Amino acid sequence: MDALSAQFARDCGYSGDSPAMLAAFAAIRLDGIGRARLGHGQRKALVDRLKLGKALFLAAIRPAQSAEEALEDAARFIACYRNMPRWR
Repeated sequence: MDALSAQFARDCGYSGDSPAMLAAFAAIRLDGIGRARLGHGQRKALVDRLKLGKALFLAAIRPAQSAEEALEDAARFIACYRNMPRWR
């Protein structure tokens, strides 16, 4: 049991010291981290595919009624890509 898993258990409101419960909280924490990394990988793969083709990029932004809307959509897409967490 590492310190982060013990802290996670305390953050969830568990104040006991049962090894089985602490192990369960550690497993929950690690599963959540794994799912977050998997989701990040899927989102990054989608964005990488969109970067390769102009048609896919244009499909990602909704049809704009004006040049201003097109610029807003493109800025929103770029901001979304830049704000994606970077796992190391």
